[in-house]
Amino acid sequence: MPTSIQLIAVPYHLDKERVGMGCGPEAYLQHGVEKILKDAGHAVSTEIVAQKDPVTNQVEFILALQKQVAERVSAALQRNQFPLILSGNCNSSIGVIGGMPSQPLGLIWFDAHGDFNTPATSPSGFFDGMSIAVIAGLCYNEFAETLGGCLPLSPSRVVLLGGRDFDAGELDNLQKSSVVSLTLLYFWRFFR
Repeated sequence: MPTSIQLIAVPYHLDKERVGMGCGPEAYLQHGVEKILKDAGHAVSTEIVAQKDPVTNQVEFILALQKQVAERVSAALQRNQFPLILSGNCNSSIGVIGGMPSQPLGLIWFDAHGDFNTPATSPSGFFDGMSIAVIAGLCYNEFAETLGGCLPLSPSRVVLLGGRDFDAGELDNLQKSSVVSLTLLYFWRFFR
């Protein structure tokens, strides 16, 4: 069934525009994702998120960027469009969930990393490694509340698939939570 799709490109890796993984969204655009969707019968419009607000540090930049993502997801849904996010960051998921209407929602996270660190457990302070923790209400709650939507999302509504690389504090956070974590070893037992 044809759908109206709002492509939302977020060409950032942390606070760097069009660098590293931040080049991914525009690579999809340059290689014809809009045409592919249109050829399949969908109406497609595209927005590229650009963070221009003055900020003092990397975390503030990322949070301001995710506020824009949330606003664009919410606006697309209000126009009865399907928001399709092209992102170079795991943290864009915060903006996506923050832009969803407040209703029962679940998150299936396919990643080798848990992304369940908090500032207190992260050995590096790498913000992408905190994405699910922010969504689940373990940290940055004041910011998440400004987005509204489904934040915080109950950890019992989160499934982590394929995780294999966890920091010690992150693993402790996961074990204390109701997040369901299924590793590749779990699947290997059933499909070999």
